[in-house]
Amino acid sequence: VVLTQKSEASFDKQRIKLLEWSAELLAGSLRRLFDEAAIRRQARQDGLTNLANRRTFDTLLAGEIDRVRLGLSAECSLLLADLDHFKSVNDLHGHPAGDEVLRVIAQLMRDYVGRMRVGERIVLARYGGEEMAVLLPGVGLAGALRLAEEIRAAVQQRTIHFQEKSLGVTISLGAASCPQHALTSEAIVTAADRALYRAKSEGRNRVCLPSSC
Repeated sequence: VVLTQKSEASFDKQRIKLLEWSAELLAGSLRRLFDEAAIRRQARQDGLTNLANRRTFDTLLAGEIDRVRLGLSAECSLLLADLDHFKSVNDLHGHPAGDEVLRVIAQLMRDYVGRMRVGERIVLARYGGEEMAVLLPGVGLAGALRLAEEIRAAVQQRTIHFQEKSLGVTISLGAASCPQHALTSEAIVTAADRALYRAKSEGRNRVCLPSSC
């Protein structure tokens, strides 16, 4: 709303009421827009970590796999990451401490993802519980493994301060690529999950492929 009158006398009671009504209408419309945007954002994001949620990630993963299959993209990779012995953090220090660990590690992963050349296309999600997923469009297996190792080392070195406690955690990661390991979204998740299982079973705090570490 732009007011151009120079004299206060130009605004009689009727015009002032009209301006007040217009301002209230505009404010109400803006509130609804912000509320709707917040609802849409909440539907796409995990509330604790502000990462993409599982549903959003699955949709974007399927789209990237289709791009590879159609020849629109040469490759894409997937990382599945799981915090080691996370249950003990909750058991020993309480769930608020566990929540803080998840928030800090999510931000750490976001920072490392943001350094990549294709960072604006990468999708980072909370996949479930303490498990996180990284979709790497246009990134081959070598790049995915390099990022995974950087994340693993950074998590190991990170001290998380919560209240008067200093907490340390490690993370295991499994990597898989399309078309090398799979040609469907379901198959690449299975391959990355198998790699993550190997990392867990072979000692944790490591990065593995579906076949070997």
